[in-house]
Amino acid sequence: KFFNVPSLGLTRFYQERVNRLMDETSQFQVALSELMYLFSVPFEKTAKVMQEKTEEMMEKGEVPSDFKDYYNMYIKVLEGHYMTLLQSPEYVRVMSDTINALVKYKKAKEEVLYDMLNTLPIPTNREMDELYKEFNILKRHVREHEKRMARLEEAMPPQE
Repeated sequence: KFFNVPSLGLTRFYQERVNRLMDETSQFQVALSELMYLFSVPFEKTAKVMQEKTEEMMEKGEVPSDFKDYYNMYIKVLEGHYMTLLQSPEYVRVMSDTINALVKYKKAKEEVLYDMLNTLPIPTNREMDELYKEFNILKRHVREHEKRMARLEEAMPPQE
């Protein structure tokens, strides 16, 4: 709510953009944290399942002597938990929220960066695009004038 306080003065437009950037940054961090938590849940589930399986195997006396067997069993269980996660509607919602928050954050960041760059003696993308357009127009005119000059020189009688 602090970031929604009305700004005052001549620079209120810039203050509002910076406040919006801070708000979008925190929103993105929240969404990213939720996504990271969601990705950590399969590891926790797999650790519990592996502990239970190991206890069962020890009770039966079927303990594998090779570590690769444990590793392969762990990977299979982990893969199953991730497949379940990646197909869940909760994952789709969280991923969508994270991507939307990222897009809003990047847009707010670009606006603030654009405002900051405007104060420096650096041409903006818009100014460079205009310059490139003007440059292409001038090149086209020079080519046309070169062709016109070549035709005129061909049409003129040779001078001695």
